Amino acid sequence: MLNKRFAGVFLVVALQAAAEDWAASIKTVHEGPLFSSPPTAGQFSHDARGFYEVLPVPGEAAFRKIGYGPTGREYETYAYLTNGYYTVDLAGSSDIIAWVVRDTSPGGGDYAARLFVEKQGAIQSFYNAGSPANYARTKAYIGRVSLSYDGSVVALPTYICGQSCGGQVEAWKLNSENQYEKVVSYTAPLEAKFVGRAAASTSDTVLSLDENTSQETTTISIYNIIDGSVLSAASEQITLTEAEFGRAASFIEVDRSGHTVAIAMGPSRDYPTSPTPKGGILVFSKPQVCVLQCGWSQKGQLIDPAPSLVDFPYAYLTGQALLSQDGNTVAVLTGTECYGDEDLPGSGILDPCHSGLITIWDFNPASDLWEERRGEGLPIAVPMPDNAEVHYANLSGFDEQNGSLGVSIVDENRDRTFTLMKVTIEESSPTGLPIWLLYEASQ
Repeated sequence: MLNKRFAGVFLVVALQAAAEDWAASIKTVHEGPLFSSPPTAGQFSHDARGFYEVLPVPGEAAFRKIGYGPTGREYETYAYLTNGYYTVDLAGSSDIIAWVVRDTSPGGGDYAARLFVEKQGAIQSFYNAGSPANYARTKAYIGRVSLSYDGSVVALPTYICGQSCGGQVEAWKLNSENQYEKVVSYTAPLEAKFVGRAAASTSDTVLSLDENTSQETTTISIYNIIDGSVLSAASEQITLTEAEFGRAASFIEVDRSGHTVAIAMGPSRDYPTSPTPKGGILVFSKPQVCVLQCGWSQKGQLIDPAPSLVDFPYAYLTGQALLSQDGNTVAVLTGTECYGDEDLPGSGILDPCHSGLITIWDFNPASDLWEERRGEGLPIAVPMPDNAEVHYANLSGFDEQNGSLGVSIVDENRDRTFTLMKVTIEESSPTGLPIWLLYEASQ
């Protein structure tokens, strides 16, 4: 059972800075046994209001199912999961869910998989040459399925690497017959190019994170969906050089309009000197109304949390970010490495340590800079289960307008549990100035 060292502890720090009071909290909203590999055990919906969790099937040890909804149990998936690889995503309203499972049927071929979408407990149909099907045949290996906020678009990136590397990007959109119809189908040649490492989607756009190691570049491929058509090539691309921006991690995020995108960038190969020792978040945007400039351009500086993490010697690499609805606020998660030097006796798991460190950044259009929210309790140190040797933290939902940020924590080694925690962001100042975060930790 998960250790409750923070149970019943409520930390409220009321402070005045420049005549304003600020407050925020972080608390456990759900915890359960680990029935799958992280990070698919359980996650919040896009708006952090609902969540899903993977559950056992009574009497069927080889199968799993998914409970989902505002409290995680309103609905259960129609088709059971196998113990094979799969990924899951839950839309903003927490009543539409997509998941991918291995397809073991004869003739499926390497990496064969099936994609399902379900709404409020009812399986959804895929257009299939006039005969609707309950799932789409696809491929899956590395790459997480992505639902748009409203659930109308589902995208699946698949990065495959064997003797040589390649990948594919596929996407489906609800048509007038209320069936998911394919709108993107791109397959990369087998070469030193990683296509489909990650994807993000809106109701009319799909974005793929691709990397070409031979050219030392990262490309954001943007597919602007055309109803009734299947795109076999990107509509637009953003190319990033490793020398200037570093190497892309396997994460990409887009705001609800599809006009702002955030990419997690790691250090370049000359680590740790360029561009930052712990990586950073790069944001690009394009105007929603085209006047003089119509293309994509960098929004602000490369967000580098490292200067704020000097008091956390176990901070490791920045690997994840979530955008607010309008793309003007970014929540950034930096991973942790809680082990000491193996050559030094008694320097095993560092204490204190945390599952992750979160910083919050707001865009200032006047200075064209991202400005970090500061105050007591920031950066947010996400609690770590006691004695957890293998732990993971993930951001999995962000509703900045209502002040909610979802975090999932997995203890894979000892208790084999997962915990969903919610950061509540509250502005207690009537002036409307930037907010601080204070938090309640209970676990």
